[in-house]
Amino acid sequence: MTGIETAVQTGLRGLLIASADVTDLVPADSILDRHQRPNPSPVIVLGEALADWSDTDIARRKVRVFADIHIWVREQSTETAKRISGAVALVLAAGGTKARIDLGEDWHCGDVFLASARHLRDAGGELSHGILSVQVLAKRG
Repeated sequence: MTGIETAVQTGLRGLLIASADVTDLVPADSILDRHQRPNPSPVIVLGEALADWSDTDIARRKVRVFADIHIWVREQSTETAKRISGAVALVLAAGGTKARIDLGEDWHCGDVFLASARHLRDAGGELSHGILSVQVLAKRG
């Protein structure tokens, strides 16, 4: 069985690389799970997640996953990071209640949505950073 955090990360990446609006701003091979220097610019980094099983049924089949999407751009303003964030937000909102991600055969996605977005400058002023927090409601089986 695939762990839910891995399934969410894979599903989010699949959703993002399938969107021309996103890949026009960030090439698909720069949407990844990696932490190294220097990162490509721009880059979307996936990976951090928290699975919350506390609000579920007795069989523990339902889970809420909080996943972060990091956007890094080598620029002094936050303009491009915000434009990329907007493209990601539109992809997540495109289906409204139909918004889903493919979680593989072990999981079913009930909903996926953008919960919050923040945009920051790094201390050195060389990079802008967007942090998008996504929530996924999933069910096993």
